[in-house]
Amino acid sequence: IRCDAAAGRSAELAGYFEKVLSSLAELPRVHGAHLCQVEADASSIETEERKVRSGAGLVAEFVVMIEASTPDALDPVLEGFTAQRLVRAGASQEAPLEVGLYRLEFLCA
Repeated sequence: IRCDAAAGRSAELAGYFEKVLSSLAELPRVHGAHLCQVEADASSIETEERKVRSGAGLVAEFVVMIEASTPDALDPVLEGFTAQRLVRAGASQEAPLEVGLYRLEFLCA
C-alpha cells in the first residue's frame, strides 16, 4: 500500500496503520507487517539514478508491506485498506493511492 496523508493528518494516518497492522498478528498465514514513513529530506536528494529514471521523484509518504504465505491470506487484511477507509483515516484524496499484490516465486532447477 502506498499513499500520502491529507494535509495535517500524517499522525492520524500513522496511528490508523499502527492499529490495524498490530491486529494482523492474529491472522493465520500472515507473517509480517511493516509501516514505512518517508524521511522527506533524505528522499528528495537528487541522485544520479533519479536523474535518469522517469518517475523517480515520486515518493509516497507511507508504504505498508504485509507478508503472507498465500495471496488469499491477504483477503481479510485488504478489507481494512480500501480507499474509502484510508481516506477516512487520513489519506489524501488528491495523491495517488496504490494497493498492489507482489508475489515472490522461488524456482529450483
